[in-house]
Amino acid sequence: TYVWQFSAAQVSILTLGSFASVLFAFLVALPLSRRFGKKTAAMYMFVIGMFINSAPLILWLMHAFLPLNSLLLIPTLLVTSITGGGLAIGSSILLVSMLADVVEDDEIKTGRRSEGLFFAGSSFMQKSASGLGLLASGLILRAAHFPVHAIPGQIDPQIVRNFALVYLPVVIVLYLAAMAIVGLYPITRGTHEENLRRLAAETAQAGEAVDMGLEP
Repeated sequence: TYVWQFSAAQVSILTLGSFASVLFAFLVALPLSRRFGKKTAAMYMFVIGMFINSAPLILWLMHAFLPLNSLLLIPTLLVTSITGGGLAIGSSILLVSMLADVVEDDEIKTGRRSEGLFFAGSSFMQKSASGLGLLASGLILRAAHFPVHAIPGQIDPQIVRNFALVYLPVVIVLYLAAMAIVGLYPITRGTHEENLRRLAAETAQAGEAVDMGLEP
């Protein structure tokens, strides 16, 4: 709205790209997961997607991007949104799957199945991140001295540049920190398959015990 100065109709065109992003995510997430494993695929997809999404703004700051009146601006940003957004969504799909794998790993270690607890914790963290994100957005706008009730195209260009200069480093650092934390995820494909094998064996043993009239 303020950097590219798009109208509502133009923004709606970019919004439609989110549907294509979801399709793209499903097309790439599973093959990459099979090829590299969930953790590695999720990390690479997220980081590459982040840089694709950030590239137009970085180039704009360097005065090396398309001019605002270019007919190629919206198509270029649409392609960027679909690919970068699709990779980010695909990474999120794999991260949810990784959380599901933690359930089996925890069951092996504790003897209890606590998927409700894990997914409730995940939901809590997402809501907390949303709230903190709103706070961080306000702090970024304040740091850039962004005016209240600003009208696109009528703001000091330096303020818009200041906003981008504050926003980009914060977002990139937070995303890279998140991926560094994901890098600590210890469950590999082999670990997960072994967990499933052990759980299947324990279930079979419990079934045999019940058939014999014994307590499992």
